[in-house]
Amino acid sequence: MQTLKNKIPKPLKNAIKTVFQITKRIAWLLKRKMKRVVRHFVQASYKDVYSFAILCVKKSVYVDMAIDNINSLHYLNPNHTVTIYCDTICFEYLSKRKNYFDYKEKVTFRKIENDFKISEKPWQYNKIETLIEASKNDQILTDADGIWHNDPVVDKGKITLLVIVNKIKDKPLELDLAQKIIAGNSVTEFNHYVSGFVSLPSKFLNFKLENELRLFNDKIQSTATNDELRRLSEELSVSLAIQNNYRQKDIAVLKNEDGPGDKKSLESFYYGCLNQINK
Repeated sequence: MQTLKNKIPKPLKNAIKTVFQITKRIAWLLKRKMKRVVRHFVQASYKDVYSFAILCVKKSVYVDMAIDNINSLHYLNPNHTVTIYCDTICFEYLSKRKNYFDYKEKVTFRKIENDFKISEKPWQYNKIETLIEASKNDQILTDADGIWHNDPVVDKGKITLLVIVNKIKDKPLELDLAQKIIAGNSVTEFNHYVSGFVSLPSKFLNFKLENELRLFNDKIQSTATNDELRRLSEELSVSLAIQNNYRQKDIAVLKNEDGPGDKKSLESFYYGCLNQINK
């Protein structure tokens, strides 16, 4: 016998699913707005306040994800400030949607064409430049495609990345590439970190590290043997350059493990990975 669920026509099931998602979305919006109203009457105290940077380039969908990201952050702590670095496409789209922010007075926009002068290059180049700029301003770089479930606590005495993916030595292609970029065998103990969250305090950003971040990314883009490595060029460059300049005791992670739907602190959606956005 067919179950009741199997008897429901597919168009109807899709319609029910859509209504459920819309209802859930409206409930979340109302909850956020109500929390802001309550904050007008109740003075909340927040221990840690940070300044964040988010990059949105090439696709306007990143703006929509950044808005959700920032609103989820401000739901936890409305005192954080955020700078969104945009190319022309995302800047114009963002300008039309600035009223979607719950705390728009805490959000600023920057158009990167005049600053970075590399907008025609793959997004990985822009992310490296955004990280360097964010570091100089003691901002935390975080990807647009994420939702906050807990207010972050960051040790400013260390460099903090999102999570460890694997040991470089456990991925032959990564190891071969790393050994070509960095002479010697030291890379065998390096980690591959996810760069969806990078706190690189300005005191750690020396001339050598800044140069290597750019150089390694450019080398991977020009010499990598497959598209996946090129897509990861920024992430691998951040991992390699930081560990080439600092010891493991100087590096921390926001999360000890991660995966689809993991809601510890920052939930990453890995939009670029799932959609194979290389450029």
